[in-house]
Amino acid sequence: MTRFITPCAAIIAKALSAGNALAGSPLTLTVTPLSTETGELHIALYGDADTWLGDDTVAVEAVPFDGPVTVTFPDVAPGTYTVAIFLDQNQNKTLDTALNLVPQEPYGFSNGSAGAFGPASFAAAAFTHGETAGTHTITLGHWPMIAAR
Repeated sequence: MTRFITPCAAIIAKALSAGNALAGSPLTLTVTPLSTETGELHIALYGDADTWLGDDTVAVEAVPFDGPVTVTFPDVAPGTYTVAIFLDQNQNKTLDTALNLVPQEPYGFSNGSAGAFGPASFAAAAFTHGETAGTHTITLGHWPMIAAR
C-alpha cells in the first residue's frame, strides 16, 4: 500500500506540469461514493505493469468531489490501462493511513479490484481501451475492500 500512498502528490504535480501527450479516443471514468463523502478526488491512469502505482503515469486528474463525478481523459491511445483513485478528505494531497499502512480515506481501483493485504494488482485492475470512447465506473471504498466478483 505504501507504493500507492507515497507518490500520489508527486504524480499529480509531475503530470500537471508536464502536460502528458496523449493520442487516441476519450476514456470516461465515473466515480461514485459508498456514502456522503467530500474532498478532492485524485485519479491516476497507468499503462504499464512495471510502473503501476509509481510516478510514471499516463494521465492524472484532481477534481473536487461531493458525490458522483465524471472525468474524461480526452485522447487515450488504445492499450491496456489501470486506474487508481483516492478521496483526499482533508485535502493534504496524500492518502492518509494508520500505522503507515491502513488507508483512512476512501480509495478504489479499476474493475472493482482489491488486494488481500495491499493494493490491487495491475492484472486485476487492467482493462482494454480501444479506438472508440470507453467508460468505466469506480466505486470508492474503505479498507478492508473486497474485490468485486
